[in-house]
Amino acid sequence: VAATTTLASDAPSGGVLTGVIRRPSISADGRVVGFEDDGAVVVRDRVAAATSIVAAVGASPDLSGDGRVVVFENGPAITRHDRLAATSSTVTANGASPTMSADGTRVVFQETTVPIAGDANGVADVYARLLSDPVERVSQRAGGAEVGRVSDRPALSADGATVAFGLDDGTPSQSLSAADTDGAVDVLTATLPATDAVGPALGVLTPSDGSSVTSASVGVSGVVADLSGVVSVTVNGLGAVLSPTNRFAVELPLAVGATPVVVRALDGAGHATERRLAVTRTGAQGTPVQAKARARLLRVFRAGRATRARVVLGGGANRVTVRLWRRVSRVGRPSTWTPAAKARAVIPTPGLRTIVVSLRPLKPGIYQVRVTVISAGGAAVGVMRHVVARRALRR
Repeated sequence: VAATTTLASDAPSGGVLTGVIRRPSISADGRVVGFEDDGAVVVRDRVAAATSIVAAVGASPDLSGDGRVVVFENGPAITRHDRLAATSSTVTANGASPTMSADGTRVVFQETTVPIAGDANGVADVYARLLSDPVERVSQRAGGAEVGRVSDRPALSADGATVAFGLDDGTPSQSLSAADTDGAVDVLTATLPATDAVGPALGVLTPSDGSSVTSASVGVSGVVADLSGVVSVTVNGLGAVLSPTNRFAVELPLAVGATPVVVRALDGAGHATERRLAVTRTGAQGTPVQAKARARLLRVFRAGRATRARVVLGGGANRVTVRLWRRVSRVGRPSTWTPAAKARAVIPTPGLRTIVVSLRPLKPGIYQVRVTVISAGGAAVGVMRHVVARRALRR
């Protein structure tokens, strides 16, 4: 949405991790990222800017929807670690490729070389475990009969209800499904009771239902929580930013009269909760303020020797100009910006536009491309930083 990329594999002490980084997993809201770093399991909280080592030896981490729980391979075993409680437990003494439901209560995995009790087919199977319950085999027939073919690489739906896995059945008689008659490797699904079937716990703190205000806007605030993670909170369609404690606040514009307010929270399992209330603004209706037209999703790139910008222009623009600026640094004095190319006028047609910023190659340095949009609502300036390195000139 923002057309930005940020580094998730930051070291605990700051800077960039230099090991082999692989197998990432991300929380439902995108805040927490888990990954392998040279054989260790590491978790990065992007909001708190904190990186922690969960296990010095481990592989294949998978995060719960809220980022609190991580499961991973720990030698031949699979470990479940609760980051908030700082406790760990063994899911199974023999397993690989773990994946977890969004609420962190069910783990599915692939059996490895040592058979689990009751498993006599001599090949790998897919198992599931619901916290304190014993493990149960997923890759078996409805009556519990096993087949002597490998089942592996399980995946679990966010609500914990559907397990998908591969089956190398070989012959139709070795399949787990009567509909599978091709004798080739297939992907099957099995159904389990859902671990999360409800939306987030959502509380609206302000305003109260039926309240009356005289201002042109009202602050809508509250708190939301869900083990599956909170993907989004919206107030009448306006997105709210969640704090580290899952509180939210949105300033909602009001017209004179009654305004229905709908607060909607979506969790990592795909379930939503809504709270509805009404707020009345008293007083005379003022002249509506027209919104500014803006340039969105600004991106700068080179095409041959030329530098170009790509933007999405909003409707209602009367005049659009683009100009390139270069940062000038002087010893002992603050940096300044100076024009690096003439301002270019752009036809203010809404939609995706590609604009030539400069036809000449740029010298190494730090630049800004500024897109100014004039509309009835006023002027709006979009800025994108652009760095030209020396190696870029040799392309």
